[in-house]
Amino acid sequence: MTRIFASASLFALFSICAIAQTPGWPARTVRVIAPFAAGGTADLLGRITAGKLSESFGQSFIVENRAGAGGVLGSELVARSAPDGYTLLVSGVASHAIAPALSPKFPFDPVKDFAHIALFGGPRASSRGNLDPKAFTEFVAAEVKRWAPVVKASGARTD
Repeated sequence: MTRIFASASLFALFSICAIAQTPGWPARTVRVIAPFAAGGTADLLGRITAGKLSESFGQSFIVENRAGAGGVLGSELVARSAPDGYTLLVSGVASHAIAPALSPKFPFDPVKDFAHIALFGGPRASSRGNLDPKAFTEFVAAEVKRWAPVVKASGARTD
């Protein structure tokens, strides 16, 4: 589990670094909204990533939990914030795909109102029908080997 969080946070860090082309960004504290309760996946990924971003940029990245309506309340808060790069969102399928599909009057457009900058995680592989356990085991072993240098560089524990 630590490997997944470390890999996801480093990927997000590199993605944000590549996107942060504005000279002097961040010049002030960056809010990271986790639209779910504290202790969940969005919260943990947000906090791990915020810590790494704070170290890298020398500026505070503060995680705020804004739970409610399956992530919609926190997402709406970010959608209505200034589009200046100082309010980030740990978004998810619930608030950006499922809820908009179910509601004809949705408070934000998940594509137009956000600039998606990093992928924290999600299913990388799926299978239809019978999955060969040996093939899956080999796939996992290859992924662990592939991400080992990234995890080691992050200082994360791998046990």
